[in-house]
Amino acid sequence: MKNLRFASIILNKAYMLQEKRNQKQFIVVKTKSRNGKVLKSVTYYGFIAILNDSGLDKRFKIIVRQIEGGERHFWSIIPFWKNNKELKLHSGNLGED
Repeated sequence: MKNLRFASIILNKAYMLQEKRNQKQFIVVKTKSRNGKVLKSVTYYGFIAILNDSGLDKRFKIIVRQIEGGERHFWSIIPFWKNNKELKLHSGNLGED
């Protein structure tokens, strides 16, 4: 949650798309009084940025999701992690990161 404040900064300054992925997913859709799952095309957009926060450079990845026929909305913010001396930004699946 502490990194959420960087999402709007990155999206406002982003001028280039770094990643894009299309896939089919089951989405929960409410019809009348019931919820049902419908297979729809979902597009994920990834933006990567390096920001200076309190003298430290921090790298983030912002994921924006768009469901077929809908508007784009913020989905996730992924901080740069260093794990076991292996640099890791994400697992490669934009929907699950």
